[in-house]
Amino acid sequence: MNRSDVIRTVATNCDLSQGEATRAVSGTLDAIATLVANGHKVQLMGFGSFTSRQRKARQGTNPRTGEAIDIPAKKVPRFTPSEIFMEQVNMKTL
Repeated sequence: MNRSDVIRTVATNCDLSQGEATRAVSGTLDAIATLVANGHKVQLMGFGSFTSRQRKARQGTNPRTGEAIDIPAKKVPRFTPSEIFMEQVNMKTL
């Protein structure tokens, strides 16, 4: 399922036009990305939470040459599913 499929599903489930569903989905995803990028935690009850984590700098190896390379520290996004979502994925409740 890709973004277009999600938009179609939202439009159908919420009785919205394609344009309205596109704006709703895009606005939600943009808001989550912006908030997480600015260091905020976004928690959607019953679904999960989005955060960012700092990854430490480390040594790596170039797979082509075998040469050691420095990998700089960086922030990475992280999603932690809620218990309810985990149960749904494991088909315990639907």
